[in-house]
Amino acid sequence: MKKHFSLHLLPFLFALSAAVMVSREWVKTTPTWVFVLMFCLYYGHYLCYLLLSYRYIQQVKKETGNTLELQWLLLLCYALTAIWLVYVLNIMEEQIPYIIGPVLYSVIAYGITWIYIRKKYLDGPSAAKYQTTPLSETETEEIFEKIKKLVVDEELYKDADLSLTKLSSRLKVSTQKISMAINLRYQSNFNHFINQYRIAHACTLFSDPGFQHYNISFIAYESGFSSLSSFNSAFKKVKGVTPSAFRKASEKFKMESVKTEPV
Repeated sequence: MKKHFSLHLLPFLFALSAAVMVSREWVKTTPTWVFVLMFCLYYGHYLCYLLLSYRYIQQVKKETGNTLELQWLLLLCYALTAIWLVYVLNIMEEQIPYIIGPVLYSVIAYGITWIYIRKKYLDGPSAAKYQTTPLSETETEEIFEKIKKLVVDEELYKDADLSLTKLSSRLKVSTQKISMAINLRYQSNFNHFINQYRIAHACTLFSDPGFQHYNISFIAYESGFSSLSSFNSAFKKVKGVTPSAFRKASEKFKMESVKTEPV
């Protein structure tokens, strides 16, 4: 998640503020057209996101094919559209009771979770996924070496906004080929590939006496992570311990090493 994505929460904050200010007296004295306008703004805003999301998914689908990730996003899009439709139709309360909305919301939440587990969406593509692709062994090796040169030699992993699209622009290679090359050579996805270098750099900084007075947040941002939570999650996944635990263990090891050095 990029920092500017948080701007998408502004409509929610506006809606929440408006809801808090509404009182029973205000409802009685407010003209009907105000409620119609609010209804259109709320659900029109929701509909715009649905349509733009569906359009984006279809565009990516043409470029990369029908991947598991896109199947999952499309499923979410359909589920959210169903919820939108029921809540909009709640305006006809006599025909469609309001309770249908919350019930459908719960059914969809549990339903797509079950499908997620059953279909193993986003579990990470395997090498077998690309066995029928046109990318040759030589081309795969060439692309992967170019990726490593940029990511490792030029330390591009320190860029918190690094993405497949950004890497594609630098290498002049499609995002699909980059993803394929990483999966075939590294046996993992793009995010895990980048995070391995970021965490290795963080471990180096934890062991560096010059960085012992810096807090963990600084180490996280210095290593290329965009937030402390993502750093903690990725670090524990790779190292099996939290960054703070790793740092304490590292400092303890250095102290014990100093004690055992011959005078």
